Amino acid sequence: MARVIFHIDLDAFFASVEQLLNPGLRGKAVVVKGPGEHRTVVAAASYEARPFGVKAGMPVTQARRLCPHGLFVTGRAGVYADFSERVFSVCRKFSPLVEPASIDEGYIDMTGTDRRYDGPPSSRFWPVQAAQGLKLTIRRRIGLNCSIGIGSNKLIAKIASSYAKPNGIAMVLEGFEKRFLTPLPVETLPGIGKKSLACLAALDVRTVGDMQALPVNLLKGIFGAVGEDFYYLAHGLGSDRIEEPEDPKSVSRGTTLQRDTFDENVVKRVMRELVEDVGRQLRALGFWGRLVTVQIRYGDFTTVGHQGPLANLTNLDHEIYPAVCRLFDRLYDRRRSIRLVCVGVSRLARQPIRQMELWTPDRHDKYQNVYQAFDRIRSRYGEKAIGFGKETDEAKCSPSSVGD
Repeated sequence: MARVIFHIDLDAFFASVEQLLNPGLRGKAVVVKGPGEHRTVVAAASYEARPFGVKAGMPVTQARRLCPHGLFVTGRAGVYADFSERVFSVCRKFSPLVEPASIDEGYIDMTGTDRRYDGPPSSRFWPVQAAQGLKLTIRRRIGLNCSIGIGSNKLIAKIASSYAKPNGIAMVLEGFEKRFLTPLPVETLPGIGKKSLACLAALDVRTVGDMQALPVNLLKGIFGAVGEDFYYLAHGLGSDRIEEPEDPKSVSRGTTLQRDTFDENVVKRVMRELVEDVGRQLRALGFWGRLVTVQIRYGDFTTVGHQGPLANLTNLDHEIYPAVCRLFDRLYDRRRSIRLVCVGVSRLARQPIRQMELWTPDRHDKYQNVYQAFDRIRSRYGEKAIGFGKETDEAKCSPSSVGD
């Protein structure tokens, strides 16, 4: 049976989520950035901003010069992770074999699902109908657009999806993989970086078709073992194996401060926001953690870290945050300013094992319900829509919640 692999790529994912949550941003040049201004880069740009030259990885100061009328918003990792999981949940309704490759793209093995779609079983174009159904479902249920590439393996599907953007479908029929790749620039193939490109240019290899004409032994002689991989990729022979994602070993969040600071209160407010992101991601994934880690980087770029066990397996912000404060106080050298801070939770488990409380046995379940409500509100109305009051934050910083 011919393999049918989809590569789904969410269009301008971070910017599209921001436009979805804030209708005032729709149709405008939106640039998603990290916190701060002078030490951060562009995380994503909407299609309205891209004609001005704005792209991911660009310094924000440069992006502002290129697109002065753009609307710059600070990214929200927890929100994007929630939307990503919702998209892949929809994908699993179409096929049980789904491999997320990153937060905004992944592969789906649709082989053998043709009977679900109308038309003669021998039709070679039923995957297009399936892709249309998947796109429409994601649009209706979640509100996001995506591009889908269809091929006999992951290599062809991924390259095809890049030609389907934005919001399109591209299919390469089985047997036409080599012909599809022939006219494309050689750097289209994965693994061809600047150094490899320079070596190939010396051989006058500019397109994938030029590489197809080279013997495998020549490529191995130039690039070593990876040269054989280049040979097979140039001929359209990629992997069609969909690998189930492994459970994460940890969940962490970090940020570079807008400016170096000696103020512990400023750092702890930042850490509280990071803890909220970590807790939200843990709850979205269905994990509880037992070990918390704090890492800080000083203004001189010296990086130090420390970790300690939590009293119980947890994914609740008010149980993680006091542990973070305790570790920070133990770690911080108050003679040096802080540039970056990172918070993480590890030793994850699917099922929480906790000591039962005699007088309030259902308190933990009530906290779970409260935080789930928090997560839903923040997903819809933004990170600042709801939070703990000042007194609660001070109470949460009790060091008794973390062991030595």
